[in-house]
Amino acid sequence: MNIHHITNNGSDLGIVMPVDRMDSLFTKSCIAHIEQSKGVSYDLVVVESCGEEFYYGKSVNAGIKELNGCEYIVLIDNDATIDENALRTITHYMDSHEQVGLCSGWEYKESRLNTVGYVHMGGSLDYFSMALRERAPFFAMRRFNMRNNYSYGVKGVKKYKPRKMCAIGGAFCCFGRECLEDIGLLDEDYRSTFVDIDFSFEVMLSPRWYLSTCPAKFWHIGGSTKPPYREFHRALDAAKTYLDKWPKERIAQVLKAAKRGKFLIPDQDRWKVK
Repeated sequence: MNIHHITNNGSDLGIVMPVDRMDSLFTKSCIAHIEQSKGVSYDLVVVESCGEEFYYGKSVNAGIKELNGCEYIVLIDNDATIDENALRTITHYMDSHEQVGLCSGWEYKESRLNTVGYVHMGGSLDYFSMALRERAPFFAMRRFNMRNNYSYGVKGVKKYKPRKMCAIGGAFCCFGRECLEDIGLLDEDYRSTFVDIDFSFEVMLSPRWYLSTCPAKFWHIGGSTKPPYREFHRALDAAKTYLDKWPKERIAQVLKAAKRGKFLIPDQDRWKVK
């Protein structure tokens, strides 16, 4: 594993980008867009697996440890593209909402708002769509159904229900340093997916911290942080880790926390689809 310090300004904002290869076009493009950010100073660390077995949580934690003095830690996938004001927006939101321990941006598809978080879903159609997203066969994702567990997926903004939102996506999100110190770093047993869901659940069940989302715009291709030929095995391993750690009783607690308002919704008028 190699750690590359792209910028080191001694800033309160640190950015971690876990990648499989430093020289990929996705990585170069993502760095270029970060460098176009306005109104904010940051330290950027790229964690490269260098052909080693890629564990997403382990890579992110290595980057967080390199940014020990930063008050906020932004996690960004190398296949994400952020708006020039996204870093300023998400850090300003965290500054003005001290109870928020983890916050995501809003994902767009071209010019249209697409994703603001994750909600509870279930049923064969949902598992089939998840299998497509994770590049895994349907039988692997169907284990959630057989185990009477819950899966989580993107909810269209037109159908969004605040009291059912339980998690955020990790393609572009921001951690508070105090939240990381209270809850701990990311679970290093996850090889790829579910790391963001896992930490979101920990925040939802914590007595102090809230989960949230804010209008920091980004675009995400999906699946480019890891090489495609390894995707299925990583997704399947991550699913097993998730199922072992989050039985239905614990997820029921997360859903109760959601109903109590532990997912903090910002100015709801701004959620309207235009």
